[in-house]
Amino acid sequence: MFDGVWFRWQPTQLGRLAVASLPDNNDPRLIRAVDWQLVQEFVANDKKPTLTMQLLAGAESLADEGSERAALTEAVSALEVALAKFARSSEIESTIPAAIRGRLGVESLPKLVDRLGLSASVSVLLPFLLSEELLPGDLLRTCREAISERQNVVHGGQRHVDPSRVQKYLWGLRQLCEVLESTHIN
Repeated sequence: MFDGVWFRWQPTQLGRLAVASLPDNNDPRLIRAVDWQLVQEFVANDKKPTLTMQLLAGAESLADEGSERAALTEAVSALEVALAKFARSSEIESTIPAAIRGRLGVESLPKLVDRLGLSASVSVLLPFLLSEELLPGDLLRTCREAISERQNVVHGGQRHVDPSRVQKYLWGLRQLCEVLESTHIN
C-alpha cells in the first residue's frame, strides 16, 4: 500500500510509454519484479534524474521513433553535459598537478576541457585521467565515432544516420556518461 503524498505524473518529452521484452535480462535499465520496491521508493521521493540521464532517455525515445539524427544529437549533448560536470569535480581536478596545468596554459580542468573541445577531451584527455578498466578502448572508439557522425550531421548537413549505428552509439554514449557521472564527487 502506498503511504506517500499523491502527485500527478507528467513525464517530459514523452507522448507514449512502451514496454518491450529484451533478450538481455541483465540490462540494469530493465525493471524486474525484484526492482518494484526501489521503483516505488523512486517515484515517492522528490529526486529527479540528472540532465544527462534525461537527455539520454530522450535520445533513446527519438531513436525508437525513427529520428536517428535527432537521437544522435541529443545523446552527444548528454555527453557534453556529463563531461562538463565531470571536469568541475574537485576530486578529478586534483589528479592533474598544478605544474602540468601551468604548462598547458590553463588553471583548471573545466578550462582545459573548454580549450580542447569535446572530441579532443574524449580522445586525449579522458584516456589520461581514467583507466583502461573504466574506459576500454572499444568504448572510446564508439564514442569518437558517434561524436564524428554527430559533427557530420550538425555541421556537414548529413541527412541519414544508419539506425543500427545509432543504437551502437547510444549504448556507448550512455556507458561513457555513466562512467563520468559515477566518477566525480560534485
